[in-house]
Amino acid sequence: MKYAALLLVFALAACGGGALTPATIQAALSSAGASNYSETKAPNAVPQSYIGHAKFVLADKSGQYFLCDTKRNCDAIFAYFDAFKALAGPYTYQSGSGLVVVQLNSELTPAQAAPIEQATKNL
Repeated sequence: MKYAALLLVFALAACGGGALTPATIQAALSSAGASNYSETKAPNAVPQSYIGHAKFVLADKSGQYFLCDTKRNCDAIFAYFDAFKALAGPYTYQSGSGLVVVQLNSELTPAQAAPIEQATKNL
């Protein structure tokens, strides 16, 4: 089942499967091990340039994703987390489309973060 969801995401991406939605993002991240999504508003310190945000769990640690309507809007969020890498940790990824940013808990190992990185890059 895990691989079927991942194949579906790749197939949709290859076919220009339409606009990204929270459901397509969650399917991709779930195939990489994420679970327990809760849609929330991000803290005010984070640029409010997103149209969707949710927290999730990966290996008993937290993560979050941001969905934007333009790459430029997500670039601002990525730059925010990149500027605070010492505090936010090394696991911030932007999708190939530029419309999704994923930030993971710094206590994860590189091996735990790698599947999420790959899934994010394929969005």
